Formats: sequence, C-alpha cells, structure tokens
Amino acid sequence: MITPFLFLEAYAFYILYSTSQRAELTLKSKSQKYFYTHQKVARYMGSGLLLLLLIGYIILWGVAGALAWLATLMAMGCLIVLLLPMRLFFTHYIIAIFLGMLLIELYFTYASK
Repeated sequence: MITPFLFLEAYAFYILYSTSQRAELTLKSKSQKYFYTHQKVARYMGSGLLLLLLIGYIILWGVAGALAWLATLMAMGCLIVLLLPMRLFFTHYIIAIFLGMLLIELYFTYASK
C-alpha cells in the first residue's frame, strides 16, 4: 500500500513547511495555525514522521526504499511548495485525491487476483 505512505510523507512535509519563517503562509486552516504557533513540537512531529516513513520504506523495499523515500519526498515537497502560495491546497481536495488514489490502488492490487 503505497498511497498511505505518499499521503503521510506529504503531510509531514506540510508540517515542516508550516514552521518555516520564509514561507508565505495564509494561516487560514486550524492545523497550519497550530503548526506555526507551536513550531518546536511541529518540527519534532514532522521530522519523526519522516523518519518513521523512511524506516517503513526500507522495510517495504530494502535499500531501494531509501531512494524511493527521497524521490517521493522531493515530489511531494515540490507540490506543496508550488500549491500553497497559490492557495490551491485545500483539505477536501487533498482528501478526495487520496481516496481516489487509494481506490485505484486497491482495484489494481486485488482485481488481478
């Protein structure tokens, strides 16, 4: 199940991005306000989540998992850095995309058996 890993990696990067001083944050969502006001906790939370995901990728794919983790971190980071300043990063869109990806993954995983 790759989709939860992708979603959690994007969320961990979002947490770390929300603690940045240089980022143009709107602070409209409650989670972004919390991460911005509690920066030390948010940095530990985001870094810990990324470390757990790295371990999960390595358990899933071995040494190649570290490279997959790095590639997905760069991809999710680019999406977040590009979409947040343009105010195109809405929670309901992200949840809809995640559920769609999860359904497609489940279909291709279990329909072939």
